[in-house]
Amino acid sequence: MYTASGTATGISVTGLPTGVTATISSLVATISGTPTVGGPFTYSVVATNGTTAQDVTMNGSITVDTIADPTLTITSGDTTQSVNVNTAITNIVITASGTATGITVTGLPTGVTVTYSGLVATISGTPTVVGTSSYTITATNGTTAQDVVYTGTLTAINPPLACISTVTIELTGLSAGTYALKLYDATGTTLVKTLANGAFAAGNTDFQFPADAVSSGTYTYKLLNGTTIIQTGSVTVP
Repeated sequence: MYTASGTATGISVTGLPTGVTATISSLVATISGTPTVGGPFTYSVVATNGTTAQDVTMNGSITVDTIADPTLTITSGDTTQSVNVNTAITNIVITASGTATGITVTGLPTGVTVTYSGLVATISGTPTVVGTSSYTITATNGTTAQDVVYTGTLTAINPPLACISTVTIELTGLSAGTYALKLYDATGTTLVKTLANGAFAAGNTDFQFPADAVSSGTYTYKLLNGTTIIQTGSVTVP
């Protein structure tokens, strides 16, 4: 929109591309429309006051691209992912189309790579460094001004520490000595694991072992002095 003022008595616009027009309302010129022909156009806006020598001219330009922008489509996968470090991401497949002649991906984290097949880019791999990486996908058609850019994010985090529960076997009334504490199947016949083999103090002892030492289930424990069973009982491992 252009406005003529001061001693101006008129305003005119020339040189507009086909499909674009100027609407004059008093001393205001409004340029609008949809260009239907490609190319660069230089137009002129002239403010007049009846004296040609005093005309004031202002030039402008409109550039109409004749090639449409390329397009990017996320064919599969999520462009924003968060995984534990050293854990593979879900593959991300991106397709360039329309007027696109090329596709590139930059900024991927260590351990993650991209492979190309024509205008299809596949991002895959396992991030090996903790952190967040912003990567860029670009579809090109030979005209830099028409590049289409999409940004994604991949985050690798440290896995949470595992919480391992413990199982307690209550041993009562022990005499000081050397004992073997063994875990058998539920029937008490098949040895599963020797939990301890050494000196025990006199009195009561709460013997603990990690629940992941054996599979979940019910077991029979036996405290032995040589081949003599001192104590036995049942214990459940979650």
